[in-house]
Amino acid sequence: MKQDRFTNKFLRASEVAALIGCSTQWVGALVMEGELESHRLRPLGWHRIPAASLEEYAKRNDIRIDWESVL
Repeated sequence: MKQDRFTNKFLRASEVAALIGCSTQWVGALVMEGELESHRLRPLGWHRIPAASLEEYAKRNDIRIDWESVL
């Protein structure tokens, strides 16, 4: 990741979708398949994806992320 200030950032599925150009449903599928790490805010709450996990996914799949566009 270019800047350490994003390392501890947690992203919503909609933010991840915007960054990699897909739907929020696809992001959910990536979480369920274990391609993206996620954390639940509550037992039945929303998932949050660590920016570091997205960065690793992007590197594995040769995707360029413009962090300044969302963060």
